[in-house]
Amino acid sequence: MSTTAEGGSAGETAVTPVVAISVSDNETIATTGTGSGVVASDTITLSAQHAGSVTTVAEGSTEAGNTGVGISLALSIGTDIASATVARNLTAGGAIGLSARNATSNSGKAKASVAGGDAEEAPEEGSADAEQGGVNKKVKGNRDYADNRAKANGADSDAPTTDKASAEGEGGSKVQVAGAPAVTITSATSRAKINDGLTITAGSGTGVTDGTITIQSEANADSEAVADASTVLEGEGGGSSTGVGVAVSVDGAGIVHEAVLGDSTITADGVVVQALMAEVDGDSKHAFKAEATSGASGAETGVAGALAINVGLSRTHAKIADNATVTITDDGAVELKAQNLVSNTVKATAKQEGGGSVGVGASIALNIGETD
Repeated sequence: MSTTAEGGSAGETAVTPVVAISVSDNETIATTGTGSGVVASDTITLSAQHAGSVTTVAEGSTEAGNTGVGISLALSIGTDIASATVARNLTAGGAIGLSARNATSNSGKAKASVAGGDAEEAPEEGSADAEQGGVNKKVKGNRDYADNRAKANGADSDAPTTDKASAEGEGGSKVQVAGAPAVTITSATSRAKINDGLTITAGSGTGVTDGTITIQSEANADSEAVADASTVLEGEGGGSSTGVGVAVSVDGAGIVHEAVLGDSTITADGVVVQALMAEVDGDSKHAFKAEATSGASGAETGVAGALAINVGLSRTHAKIADNATVTITDDGAVELKAQNLVSNTVKATAKQEGGGSVGVGASIALNIGETD
């Protein structure tokens, strides 16, 4: 799933709200269901595999003379389940295999930028338009064009003028605000399980020595939230000017990864219970990340704030239940294996530079990771 929202605005007063939201819910299930037992002369196999991604992008650009506000919100929610489950008695002449694989990624990115006047657009000093520079010049040009077009079509009044307002000069104040919140919520489950209270027999065929029961779960989940907010007031001007850039990223991921042989009666030539990391493009690790970057430059008063929070929780179990009865025939073996490889990354960067007398740059990063 891919969701992208883009927006832009320009003017003496310009506001750009951009919102991108993704909600993904996937279930991939293989199950015997309940009921009377199943008898097979050969093997019995159940397999559930899911691979998917969610990408959510909100990007806004604002160019304003006096007041510019840009808000970009990205909200990305992904829920994925892959499950292979035995819920009735099974008898197989050969092996019995359960496998569940869930490979998923979820990304939310928000970017908001607000820019003031461009010094390169300013007219030469002393010219008739000397007071009109940067964005004000562009706005005046657009207004004049619209005015001339209206008169050509019979209009008898001029477009409203804002010549006295100034984005760069002493005639006014300028306020630029950019906010970029990005929130990513990820829930991923991979489960292979033989339920409680069953009788499972593998390798009952005559002369069969490879009647192994294999319960295997694989998982690989990535989750990230990235926020970028910046304000730029170009050139130097009198009057008062304020630039505020605030970026907030929150990533929350919960991973359940398990291979379970329940409280059942098992007879087989061997038992293998594994909860493994799935390999995806050479990568075999859960990756959770939150990153926030903010900047405010060129303003008399500049404030830049960045908050990044990452919470990554992952649980991996390869388990034979306490009250399971397991009988191994033909000198077979029992094997249990669990893997849980995780990276948790958080980064918050706030930078205020240039401009006038007051500058504030604050960044907070919080990283919480728990594995079980």
